[in-house]
Amino acid sequence: MGDSENGGNGNGEVKEFLQRLYLSQYYTAFVDEGYDDMRSVRTLTEADLLTDLGLKKGHAKRLVASLAPKLDIKTEPAWPAPPRTLSTAGAASDPIIIDDDDDQAPAPTPAAPTPPAPAPPAPTPPALTPPAPTPPAPTPPAPTP
Repeated sequence: MGDSENGGNGNGEVKEFLQRLYLSQYYTAFVDEGYDDMRSVRTLTEADLLTDLGLKKGHAKRLVASLAPKLDIKTEPAWPAPPRTLSTAGAASDPIIIDDDDDQAPAPTPAAPTPPAPAPPAPTPPALTPPAPTPPAPTPPAPTP
């Protein structure tokens, strides 16, 4: 139950851990609250560190971050997203479920559907040309004197 000075090795491990993080000023608080071995220290949450042990917010974050690699904690969103599906528009099969696991390459994003071709332009009416001018009527010959 005690560190090497008290005949055990649990507290010594906690003391060394806090010293490596430059947080040894909290050692007494850890032991007083029963966090006298690394197994119990690894159960602490940031809220525990702030409220129960009185750590400053930045110190609590440093301690939590130093524990994460040792525990192989993956940062996951608080609420996992539902699986995404591809539409099979009119297909007679079930939708395809895309697995978003981090250990696999991301699934390709489906291409957007091709929009329909634009309608051909309306035919233009034939050009209206004015009628050709009619030639002047022939003038009768002038009477001879």
